[in-house]
Amino acid sequence: MAINNYNHVVGFSTVKSNNGHVHAFFHDGRSMMDLGTLSGGMADSDYSVALGVNNKDQVVGYTYLPGVGEMPLQQVAFLWNRSGTGTAKMVNLNNLLNETGKGYVLISATAINDYGQIVANAYDIYNGGVRSVLLIPVKQ
Repeated sequence: MAINNYNHVVGFSTVKSNNGHVHAFFHDGRSMMDLGTLSGGMADSDYSVALGVNNKDQVVGYTYLPGVGEMPLQQVAFLWNRSGTGTAKMVNLNNLLNETGKGYVLISATAINDYGQIVANAYDIYNGGVRSVLLIPVKQ
């Protein structure tokens, strides 16, 4: 789905040939890493897709959260960081929004630049409909 200047590639691939589930992956030219999901292993939501990668090997895309009670599956945007010393981790981008973004539910992240700015699709809670949004990291 995307490639960076170091020829690192991201996309999605089947996990097992018999169930049709796909997971996001990151390939650095030597090996392919399964980025997993945020589903906690629940079969009905065990899907993720990587759509963008920057030169810092930060990956964005979407995954699903399992349904709870009467609530259906929820598609959410993710950010995956490949850290040099620690373990890589997929994070729900909705959990990183500050007060400015609280009126949106991020459903898919499509691109990320080397400054960490992310282009995403979000559902507008107050006005309805899906909007394109630009997420800008805030220094802590």
